[in-house]
Amino acid sequence: MENKLFVVGVGPGEASLLTIRSKEVLEKSDVLIFPNKDKDSCTSYSILKEVLDVEEKKLCFLDFPMTKDPNILEQAHVKASKLIHECVSLYSQVSFVLLGDPTLYSSFFHLEAYIEDLGIEIIPGISSIHAVASALQIPLASKQEEVHIFPSTYSIENSFSLKGTLVFMKAGKQLEFLKSFLREQRKEYDFEVYGASNCGMEGQVLCHNMEELDRLSGYYTIVIVKNIVSKEKQYKFFQHRNCEFFPCHKMENVSDFNCLFCFCPFYSLGESCGGNFTYSQKGIKSCVNCTYPHDKKNYSEIMNRLKK
Repeated sequence: MENKLFVVGVGPGEASLLTIRSKEVLEKSDVLIFPNKDKDSCTSYSILKEVLDVEEKKLCFLDFPMTKDPNILEQAHVKASKLIHECVSLYSQVSFVLLGDPTLYSSFFHLEAYIEDLGIEIIPGISSIHAVASALQIPLASKQEEVHIFPSTYSIENSFSLKGTLVFMKAGKQLEFLKSFLREQRKEYDFEVYGASNCGMEGQVLCHNMEELDRLSGYYTIVIVKNIVSKEKQYKFFQHRNCEFFPCHKMENVSDFNCLFCFCPFYSLGESCGGNFTYSQKGIKSCVNCTYPHDKKNYSEIMNRLKK
């Protein structure tokens, strides 16, 4: 039988949430590989030692540096892939052990290109997102709702232009920035805020409103925003985000892009329209660089001009 690498999700932190399939695979594995530099910093190791005699197996720890430097990451990934190849060549069953579910922001897929020649099987686990929603007793989505997941707090500026539930993962280090961002959004939107730190682990903290977010801390922090409703008069603003041309003009803040006036009511006014237009050599009016009718703050002005 060909030697095989299993990529195993061990759940969000509570040993009892380890799936039966994951436990079976780990029990049969000769080698356990953890994406942490040592036992003391490895949460997944702490989980497994409660349900398995892990010290009977060969244990390997990989240091994945928390950096965006591509050169440092490349070196770490090459080193890790060499170790994995070595283990799989010597042992019939090797498991790469991960918190949560391997398919959701896990370190394994940074290595996939280096080890695609190996026989690999992924064993799913309960993700931290599902564990937090369950602990808070809230649905991530109902009926036709969408769910949008943001790792850390990167690129969240336009998040409130999206419909449905917003999930901010690993928000701990940037929690103050996230809270400030949410307070700013309160000016334009009503919404519900939930959060959790160390869900399923020692020191678990659950929050059910904005005011309680100060209680959260640490790397394993998730903030969930639900039921976002704009305070704007609904007849003044509309976004057709499923339109294949959305947004049809470049705008710094996409959440302010108003699709209500899809075709500019002032186009036929020529040079008197008041927008940022140009004419081609053939005399064709171009409004590519004009966002006047699509900026939500211009609604009242547009309506007043139409009445004249």
